[in-house]
Amino acid sequence: MSIIHHLEYYVADLNPTKSFWQSFLADLGFKVYQEFEKGISYQHKEGTYIVFVEIDMKEKNKNNRHSTGLNHIAFTVESTEELERFHTKLISQNIKVLKKDQYHLCFEDNNEFAVELFVK
Repeated sequence: MSIIHHLEYYVADLNPTKSFWQSFLADLGFKVYQEFEKGISYQHKEGTYIVFVEIDMKEKNKNNRHSTGLNHIAFTVESTEELERFHTKLISQNIKVLKKDQYHLCFEDNNEFAVELFVK
């Protein structure tokens, strides 16, 4: 069996990134794993972790998922009820929802990175 060990995500500003992702990932069963000067990681109980690193950028480039590189990250949720809870929470936080149907939700985080949720 093979699973993803970790993902690393470079961001321009760590504080708003932490603000959004910490709550979102906690709802998916992730906990703070490592913290360092310019970064933080969150680990799932199954071992996979996600790292966010603030990088110094000469030019503040916007994320562009319509170009080469990573397009989005997708997670699974257990039920349509859980998907609805996420949708309600995202709307209350003024998070831009890109697409939603009964079994799928796609939205942008504060770095304009696409995130998806699918019902198992």
